Amino acid sequence: MTTAIAVADVAGLVQDEVVYYTSGQAGLMTTTIQDAEFAVMDVFVDFSGLNTVGADNADSILRNLFGVNINASGFEQFVHNDVSATGSWNPAASIDLPQAGALPQIDSFVTINDGLGQTALDPGFGMGLPLDVFNEDIGWYLVPPSDLGAADDGLKVWIGRFVVTGDEARAGAYFDISGTVGYDYGAGTGVHYGDFTESLTFVPVPGTLGVLVAGGFLNVRRRRRI
Repeated sequence: MTTAIAVADVAGLVQDEVVYYTSGQAGLMTTTIQDAEFAVMDVFVDFSGLNTVGADNADSILRNLFGVNINASGFEQFVHNDVSATGSWNPAASIDLPQAGALPQIDSFVTINDGLGQTALDPGFGMGLPLDVFNEDIGWYLVPPSDLGAADDGLKVWIGRFVVTGDEARAGAYFDISGTVGYDYGAGTGVHYGDFTESLTFVPVPGTLGVLVAGGFLNVRRRRRI
């Protein structure tokens, strides 16, 4: 088996457009950053980089993330709304059970694509409690190993949802994240690794804020899975 280090097709991480939520008698509703109670970001591994190993980027399958380090700026911890008593990064706790206070739309968790019940945390992640995400060199992976981490048509793989309060987003909350992904192109293709370092913000990109204000409730095409 051959191994390539930090080459091939990993372009880094990308974030979906931040979605802002408020709550009311009708439940959660999308809104603007000015009125938001929560700001929600989905993050993906981007496999659209230049391929240096002669493989097809569309065949990329994410197996795990490791050596991940996250540093918050403008907030102390991410928001959790799951079925656990204390909040958890384990995606198995992020189910849609409003009567128990579990709302996956505004819950922070890690995952590999839709493997919410198959994503396990590395020992460095501790018990997956809210502040454990700031441990040194955390990681997560699929159990059992499967092709659930295959890149989508946009060459992306979903790796987590990150939520802060509306007040924190309005104050300019962001976080820095770095680490390594392990992936391959299917059985017998060998293991490859790609490093990433990104700064991800909960504030709309320049030029977007005016659109959100003028448009009122958001009505954009989402990649929301839950």
